[in-house]
Amino acid sequence: MTIGQGIKVDEMAQTLLDHVVVHFEAAGVPLPTHRVVTAGAPAWDCEQLTVTLVGVGWGQAIDSATESARPGSPLSVYALRHAVYAVSIVRCVPKPDPDPPSMGELNASGLQFMKDAGLLSQALVEVGSGVRNQLGPSGSVQAGMIEPIGPEGGFVGMDGQFIITAATLG
Repeated sequence: MTIGQGIKVDEMAQTLLDHVVVHFEAAGVPLPTHRVVTAGAPAWDCEQLTVTLVGVGWGQAIDSATESARPGSPLSVYALRHAVYAVSIVRCVPKPDPDPPSMGELNASGLQFMKDAGLLSQALVEVGSGVRNQLGPSGSVQAGMIEPIGPEGGFVGMDGQFIITAATLG
């Protein structure tokens, strides 16, 4: 990926997807086989790993930690752009169909969710560390919070936000 002073929004999405897959494989944790960069919010019709563009805006992203130290010379808000991504993992969860799930099934599902959250968080930090040095002095990367989504229709998921700020976006 060639980034220079900016970032190609599409290439960053693919980089996020690829790195999460590699990270989970290295940990020996299988991911769903449905792995895709989506155009808009993904449908919850199967287990999946998705990367979605939440939005693109001017300046530092609102969620960025503006109090943290940033190397280099600060630029005007109009000289910077940011892109916000959601990296999501959706898995099946036990549901009453027709009998309620056992405590063991619920516990196993909960433990898988927790393992996924830890691995996803670390994967986003690692990809951010690798990209940060390619952005120039005004660029920044923030691996955001991992937040639960659902459950809905027998699925539960999590979103991990990834925010990148650069002088240009392509």
